[in-house]
Amino acid sequence: MFIAFLALGLVVLAGGLRFLVEMVRLGSASMDPQTAIIVGTATLTVLFSAWLVSSAIKSTSRNTTTSESCQARTETYIRLLDCTLRRAQGQDVETQLAPLEAALFVRGAASVVQEYQRLNDSLASSPGDSPVVEQHLQSLVAAMREDTGREMLLPASSTGPTDAPAATPKNRGKPIFQPVRKTA
Repeated sequence: MFIAFLALGLVVLAGGLRFLVEMVRLGSASMDPQTAIIVGTATLTVLFSAWLVSSAIKSTSRNTTTSESCQARTETYIRLLDCTLRRAQGQDVETQLAPLEAALFVRGAASVVQEYQRLNDSLASSPGDSPVVEQHLQSLVAAMREDTGREMLLPASSTGPTDAPAATPKNRGKPIFQPVRKTA
């Protein structure tokens, strides 16, 4: 079926090109050569400019869609991380966590979902302040940062940015949340 539409499109395109060439030839037959060259050059310039503008418009809409998707994913990660931290501290956030988990499974990267599942498993088997939970939390934040490409992905309840560089998956053993220097 696709081949039939492709063949039909090629036939229509060939017919349209033949008609265009005939119209240009008939229209330029009554012009002197210099005028025909100028009109042809102007026509090609207009067509090229229209193509450039349409490409830019398409690219902008694609970039906007990608940016909005990344922004929505980042907001989901931040809210999920905030709820997870509060859950690790013993607060009841199950009603807030359910829709965020659903959004994570729809929007999130596979590596983030995998790290989140590991964190959930460790929270179920050990207390929230154990080193295992902290390590899984750091791995989750590193996966979130890698997915979003953001340097600072901190929960809303955080005290602010740190002076230390963010941990990446290459150096997972280093802590992500560093103490914040207080300024006077």
